[in-house]
Amino acid sequence: MSLELYFHPLASYCWKVLIALYENETAFEPRFVDLADPDARAELERLWPFVRFPVLRDRAHDRVVPESSVIIEYLAQNHPGPVALLPADPEHALETRFQDRFYDVYLHEPMQKIVGDRLRPAGEHDPHGVARAKQLIETAYGIVERQMATRIWAAGDAFSLADCAAAPALHYANRVCPLGEPVAAPPRFWRDSKRARHSNACSPRQSRTSTSFQANSAALATRNSHDAGVVQRERHMRSLSALEPGEAVELQRDRTNDDRPAARHVFDTPQHGRQEVAVAGGVQEEDGAV
Repeated sequence: MSLELYFHPLASYCWKVLIALYENETAFEPRFVDLADPDARAELERLWPFVRFPVLRDRAHDRVVPESSVIIEYLAQNHPGPVALLPADPEHALETRFQDRFYDVYLHEPMQKIVGDRLRPAGEHDPHGVARAKQLIETAYGIVERQMATRIWAAGDAFSLADCAAAPALHYANRVCPLGEPVAAPPRFWRDSKRARHSNACSPRQSRTSTSFQANSAALATRNSHDAGVVQRERHMRSLSALEPGEAVELQRDRTNDDRPAARHVFDTPQHGRQEVAVAGGVQEEDGAV
């Protein structure tokens, strides 16, 4: 198989790339990275010295591609599918890239700041940084609420790269800074569950709560029960959505070589069945820890 994705299933930036792959049903080989495993860590470090994921390796083109947004654009250029994740029209493409950057910078990154702070040892927390991160998230919620008053998807009327960024960012941000606290706008995000995709089970409208995320995902899997591949993807995304950021270290306390608490998570993958992975004191992503 040409494409290999180095990732961790609890990492939100990895979800972003998984959504793009599943949306176009792009075949790939998953490479689950346990950073507590010296061999797995060394393999990732050889590909990307920063030791952060996701990282895509394309053996057919002899390329290693880091960074979630760049990976999705690379897939669009070199492994296109039926869904154009980056519009051909330059103006629409610019808006899509802007929305992708918006969700990464103003929701994803501050969310990771909050999660990362929860994983710090006692006495090393950053309350000022966390407060600032929550302010950024709350401001972003207001902007998204106004934008989605006239849109179906994050960048307009079509599913795109921006939605790959929006779904995990909104899902996890809602866990650490719940919508409605203090944002009290009506739930405009998720007016029509039929807009759900098999790749991520929700649009920005539908990411309002984890309950709606799970309900939409289950409903979509039922509607598409004739398609085993779709059902498998839905099971995968539901299992990924089940874990709270920061909760990973509480699920099952093992001990790693550096004596930090670890957790084990069992989940189903669309192509490779049931897998079990470990989380040791957090998950190192391209821009932070989840």
